[in-house]
Formats: sequence, C-alpha cells, structure tokens
Amino acid sequence: MNLDIKNNKNGVFSGLAILIFCAILGLFFVAFSMNSESALMFWGLGCFGIYRFYKSQKMYCNSTPLSKILACFLLIGSAILGFFNLSGLAEFFILIAILLFFGGIDFLLGALIPILLWFAVVPNIESINQILSYPIRIISSQMSSFILSCFGYAVSTKDSVIYLNDNALAITAACSGIEQLETILAIAWVWVVLMQNSLLYRIIQFSFTIPAVIFANALRLITMMLLTDIYGEDFIGADLHFWLGIGMIIVSSLIVIGIGNLFPKAQ
Repeated sequence: MNLDIKNNKNGVFSGLAILIFCAILGLFFVAFSMNSESALMFWGLGCFGIYRFYKSQKMYCNSTPLSKILACFLLIGSAILGFFNLSGLAEFFILIAILLFFGGIDFLLGALIPILLWFAVVPNIESINQILSYPIRIISSQMSSFILSCFGYAVSTKDSVIYLNDNALAITAACSGIEQLETILAIAWVWVVLMQNSLLYRIIQFSFTIPAVIFANALRLITMMLLTDIYGEDFIGADLHFWLGIGMIIVSSLIVIGIGNLFPKAQ
C-alpha cells in the first residue's frame, strides 16, 4: 500500500536530503576508485534503485525510539571496529547508524541495497573482480570447448587455456568477461525491474544474468578461436576484442530479456 506523500511531506524531503548526502559520499568513492568506470556503473545502479523506491512513495523519514537505539549500538560497533583498524567497515556502520537515527528502519531497508553498492562494492571493485574472474574464465573455457567439440573440432582445455589444432588461447582476466560484467548487471537489473512487478520474478530473472554472461563469453571465445585458426593470431587485435565485447553485452542482455518474457504477465 502506497503512503500519502502529502501527509509525510517533511519526512519525504528529509529522506531525499539524506539520500543526496549518501550519493555525494558515493561519488567520492567513485572519484578515488581504481576502476572508475565500474564504480560509476554501480553508483548509477544505486541511484536507479533509490529512484524506483522513492517513486513508489514508500520512502520517507519516520525514526522511532527503536531505530535510534539500534543506531547507538551501531555507533558503538563502529568504535570497536575503528579500534581494530577496520576503518572501512566502521565508516559503513556510521552511515547505517545515520540512516537509522534520522530515517528509521523502513527508510534504511529501502536504501540498503544502493548504500551497499556505493560503500561496499565500489571501494572493493578490483578485489571483487579478481575473485569472480577466475571461475568465470574456467567455466567459459570449458563451455566453449564443449560446444566446439560438438561440431567436430579437435579441442581441449587445460585450466583456462583452450587448444584448437596448433593454436592456444589463454583466457586472461580481460577475456573472462569481467570487464563487461558491471555493464551487463546494470542493463539486466534495469530491465528486470521494468519487466517484472513481482519481487520473486525479479530475483529469478536476475539470477540468470551470470549464466547468460558465461554463455555469451563462451560464444566470444569460440569466435576468437575460429578466427585465430583460420586467419592466424595477428588477426585478433584490439578493435576485434572491443567489438566482441560489445557483442557479448548485447547477447547477454537479449538472453536476460528473453527469459523475462517467459514469466506470466501481471493482469
């Protein structure tokens, strides 16, 4: 049930002021991030999430004694974390305490995912990419090898290296699709929110994003292997890598959108 904004006008404007403050802090992390493009993408995702929740007229400040007590405990926890030199986590606790104290529990829950994106994902984007890169490389190389073998090619893999005839393609982090992952996640999330009204359907559809990325990346690796086998290694240049990356984004997005069309439509 939507809330009447007119009866909560001051609370709504207060909530908007807090969110603008959080967005400015999020931009600060973007400005000093090693991977500014990825950070900016996640910051934009956070803004989109805030916009969607705010548009539904559910986000307004309504702090309670309970939320203020919880905020105090979080501040105590941040002091303890700071004592153990966990400054990043301490700063995150302080921000959550501010949202709880001035906005209330409902306001915090509405803003939690964007805040997590801005202050947990963005500062650690490089580490997260390194963690995700290796398993995606292994799975993509195995999948591309399997697809090629189904068409009669003599192909084999070892770790993240694909062997086709006399050619070997080492799947590096750049070839894992990790550089396009943030863009694809952003596109997928926006489409999921626009296509589905049910939270369950949104979660299910969005869960297909990573498999779609792996499959699209496998198709990209197959294309690179076949072109290398036909024209030689010199044919694979930076321009081809770029356009294959664009193609991977398009294919992944179309897969996610196509899966979304399989869900029953809201009456």
